[in-house]
Amino acid sequence: MSNMTQQKKADALLAVAKAFYDRGPCVQYDQLSMDRLVRVTPRRRRMAAPEDATRQNTVFLDCSSFVWAAYYNAFGYALEADLSWEMIDMVKPRVFYYEPTHEESEEERVRMAEEIKELLQPGDVIVFEKAGNGHVMLYRGDGKYFHCTNDGGNSGSYDYIARRDTCAEAGGIREADAKYLFEPCADKQLGRNYLFAEKVKRFAVLRPLARVGEPTENTCARLAGCRELVCGVETSHPGGRTAGAGCVVEYTVHIRNLYRTETDAAVEFIALQGCTLLSAERACLSIPRAAAAEACFRIRVDDAAGLWIKPPLVRVNGFCVSAPRVLLGHVPSAAEAACLVADVKERLCGGMDVMQAAAEAYRARGIALASDAGEVLNALFYRHDSALGSVFSRKPQAPERDMAVYSYFGGYAVITPEAAHGERVRTAGIRRADLQPGDLILCGDDARLSHAYTCFYTGEALVGVFGAGEGMRTMMGAELDAFLETLFGRFCFALIRPYLAE
Repeated sequence: MSNMTQQKKADALLAVAKAFYDRGPCVQYDQLSMDRLVRVTPRRRRMAAPEDATRQNTVFLDCSSFVWAAYYNAFGYALEADLSWEMIDMVKPRVFYYEPTHEESEEERVRMAEEIKELLQPGDVIVFEKAGNGHVMLYRGDGKYFHCTNDGGNSGSYDYIARRDTCAEAGGIREADAKYLFEPCADKQLGRNYLFAEKVKRFAVLRPLARVGEPTENTCARLAGCRELVCGVETSHPGGRTAGAGCVVEYTVHIRNLYRTETDAAVEFIALQGCTLLSAERACLSIPRAAAAEACFRIRVDDAAGLWIKPPLVRVNGFCVSAPRVLLGHVPSAAEAACLVADVKERLCGGMDVMQAAAEAYRARGIALASDAGEVLNALFYRHDSALGSVFSRKPQAPERDMAVYSYFGGYAVITPEAAHGERVRTAGIRRADLQPGDLILCGDDARLSHAYTCFYTGEALVGVFGAGEGMRTMMGAELDAFLETLFGRFCFALIRPYLAE
């Protein structure tokens, strides 16, 4: 590989890595993967593009999936492994490898450190293995590296007592000084990646950049017109909200200018088959330095066949920016939703539990729904035995039959082996904006689902049971939001929307 080609490819790779870094808190470290078997419980999305991370959609990565995603987005190249300890053996070429004896003299360590620093090139992957885990870093050059981390905080990125994420204000992607890889440091946080630390079993320098092809067409467009622009698309129907025939859906393209000067952004928006564009298809923005701007586009859904609206094509200065998927389904009118909510509340006043009341209200509308929460959850998951105890895995998703909102399930005992190969197997979290009146959230706290419980969304509040053994009550506002944040800390949960049924 010539020096010019090497520099071009390193430039492309590091532009993608920096694009993840520039998203700040929209990219977070996925501790839930790392605290259990990484293959089993990932929310991490190794195929995610930086632009997928928006205020509406937090992208979770860990150290190795960040490096994997950078290579994949820059070149369409799939690294041979995406777990740190497997990367050491499987990602080629390996240009340096060492297994510390921890009896090396200080002179030997200094000599080896100088040898590594001398051979390091931008785009190299530095990886070490400790007992049971490891860490992966992407060398940027100039003595710096990018990595995905919880920054060594003792509390980690998940609070198991409160059952909620503790998102880092700066996000999960950090830039760090490479000198702390080679020099011991009294500050535990700064020195936690020291390659000769007592717990390090082995470390390596990998150079996959030597094997990749040319940067993708979109990466070239990023370098040409969007290198210092932070772009993202948000929608009026985020996450789990559905749109139906005749619905108007808005897409807002947000652009932040990191250039030191004012810059222009030409935004192109193309609605695909089944939708009619109701706004202009182009917008020209002039964005001051260190400022932001946005362009809004509106479509009408004409064809409600299928599970998703075909995402529009969005380009900023020729660079394709991924647009969020929007679910298709029946959207009840305000009157219809009010009637359903009143019907459920009346049945609750008659002494029914939430699941039974909702099931009977839906049956009255011609939608068959089981009246036992455990029965519904059992129909959605397979049960497995594992070294961690009993766990569930999601059966093939079919919202039009099982009424479970696509990808809106999870919990600490829900395994999703497909996540290693699929882009979006399950959501990273649920917000109030994802819900619509008539939704049911079903939770279970054990593998037998002997104490499954349900709450019903009225459009303003959740009504139901929020924990095994608790009585029925109502949650609104901040309390409702806090409950939604706890869902991944429960054994399992699923979001049911009977209006999805055929």
